[in-house]
Amino acid sequence: MIRWCFPVLLVMALLPHFHAAAQSNTERFRAQTDEPGWHTVVAGSATYKQGNVNYLGAEGNLRVGYNSAEEKRPVHLPLFYGTASYAESNGQRFISNSFVHARWTTMWLPTERHMYKPTHRAGGDQAVEQSGDADRAARDTSIKQFQWGTEVYAQAQFDRFLLLQHRVLGGVGFRVRFLNSERGHLYYGKSYMLESEGMDIPETDTHPTTTLNHRFSHYLTGDVQVADNISISQTTFYQPRFDHPADYRILFEVELDVQATKHIAFSTGMTLRHDSDPPDEVQPTDLQTFTRLRAQF
Repeated sequence: MIRWCFPVLLVMALLPHFHAAAQSNTERFRAQTDEPGWHTVVAGSATYKQGNVNYLGAEGNLRVGYNSAEEKRPVHLPLFYGTASYAESNGQRFISNSFVHARWTTMWLPTERHMYKPTHRAGGDQAVEQSGDADRAARDTSIKQFQWGTEVYAQAQFDRFLLLQHRVLGGVGFRVRFLNSERGHLYYGKSYMLESEGMDIPETDTHPTTTLNHRFSHYLTGDVQVADNISISQTTFYQPRFDHPADYRILFEVELDVQATKHIAFSTGMTLRHDSDPPDEVQPTDLQTFTRLRAQF
């Protein structure tokens, strides 16, 4: 029996096949750094086996993002992410999916909803001046913490295993930053989303083969830096239909990330997806654990 495997760019033996379900955590595609400039992540793997079991599998993904300098206004954060997976065993294909996502986020001038008025204290002009400096520092910190922005995005995906012939969507909305510090971040976003889906299902299925839906998309995402090179992040998406709120989708993901070097990081976590109205042959709830190796340049 001959068995051999070879890496393409990076071998991620512990990385599961990308699960291009109806929902994906697009927050994970953002660059894992606030440094200005271009940021690129490339990863992939390929395996071939011949003998008792003939197996062929390949997977690759690419993420490209840009961050304009923080001192420049507005701050532009475009990103692109694409991935594809394929696997067959003894000539039978059992994994075949692809996914692309493009998004442009612009963080505009922060709102001054937390304005601090100078406090006049006894002690003369010097005390007043020091108080004014402290007030201005507090005001600047508050403004830096709270920011708002706009987002526009588009996405397309295909997944043979989930009977998904296509899912194409686009949306526009806003993004708010409530917290931005060395120890953590917190964001909330809401958008209008137009979604088109085509399913490879029998005519007897109660779910329609094609749908065109208008949805709200809400997300809450944040992270906490528990050590210099260790962080914990979570993201929650909630996407109900305009005309039928009982038709909704939920995604929850939590991840532990360890930055081994400046360019290499490892992470492990869990993703929970729920679709309130899936096709008859697809389970409504999907639980996935994962381990990833990431290279960033």
